[in-house]
Amino acid sequence: MSLQRNITEAGGLTRTYLAALGAGGWLKLGIVVLFLGGIGAGNVLSNVPVNPELLSEEVAPSALDAVAAAVAAGVAIYAVFGFLAAVFEFVFVDSLRTRRLPLWASVRTNLRPGVRLLVFRTVVWLATIAVAGGVGWLLTGGVSDPAAVESLQWVAIGSVAFVAVVGATAVDTLTNGLVVPIMLQEGRGPIDGWRRLGGAMAGHWSGGLAFLLVAWVVGITLWVVLLGIGFVVSVIGLLAFVFLATALTELHAAFEPVVVVVLFVAILAYQYLVALVTAPVRSYVRYYGLLVLGDADPTLDLLADRQPPEGVDSSDAASTDSPAERSADSDDPEPTHGDDEPSSDRS
Repeated sequence: MSLQRNITEAGGLTRTYLAALGAGGWLKLGIVVLFLGGIGAGNVLSNVPVNPELLSEEVAPSALDAVAAAVAAGVAIYAVFGFLAAVFEFVFVDSLRTRRLPLWASVRTNLRPGVRLLVFRTVVWLATIAVAGGVGWLLTGGVSDPAAVESLQWVAIGSVAFVAVVGATAVDTLTNGLVVPIMLQEGRGPIDGWRRLGGAMAGHWSGGLAFLLVAWVVGITLWVVLLGIGFVVSVIGLLAFVFLATALTELHAAFEPVVVVVLFVAILAYQYLVALVTAPVRSYVRYYGLLVLGDADPTLDLLADRQPPEGVDSSDAASTDSPAERSADSDDPEPTHGDDEPSSDRS
């Protein structure tokens, strides 16, 4: 396998894909990427105000009911957006494969795989929390008072939590980039897809590490850039919002709900704009994953039979090797496609 070749070819495939979608398709792709990012739903549970004192016997039952209702609402919102994000993972991969984006038809087709993926993701993160919490409890000797925990114990707990989060993030990244395409291609569940990936990558583990490296480097770089832009936009937007909110509320108190709606729409519009801008980057990373998967096992090559769409110059696609040449470079047998003739180029 060639890291440089895949990096170059992924760029060509991304350009061809976006050209095939056109402006209208790009706008729909922004919706997909928006939900893949969770549109902030991941912070719902962390923002639920739970005070340890509320769990004492002195708290009125009505207060506990309010906390339970808030937690239940947070879980419900998380489940809804998590389910949509899982479904759109399959919509995204299918769009990369076909260079088309029939959004709602693809959503209806992938509802069941989305449920499977959501359950798998939930189990992975719950297991991560359980393992980190259990190890932390063992390291502290079961001490319930945080003030009694020593500094070295806090360092050990933080290290365990860091390793657990990195491991879960690696599983999530590999699932999205490599297992989801297998699930889509062969109709497998997440666990069976991981078994299939393990067999395919047995002699090509370096390809999986390369995908993690590319995905994380690109993701961290993008996060840093968006963090700076987001800070500037937030400051300007906050000043504009305070001015508008003050003007409306001074006119009449009835405009207060309007202020809330304006704030919500502004945040959603900004996140959608970010999704549109980052859509090519996400497409690039996913194409790189599909190329790694095709290198590891030609039967899992979702891009082998793709040709440049009509009206797009084939020179725009930076692919230089045929699937057979890719396999030869990685000491794999030449891929077969039944009675079909192998394509001479990926894009």
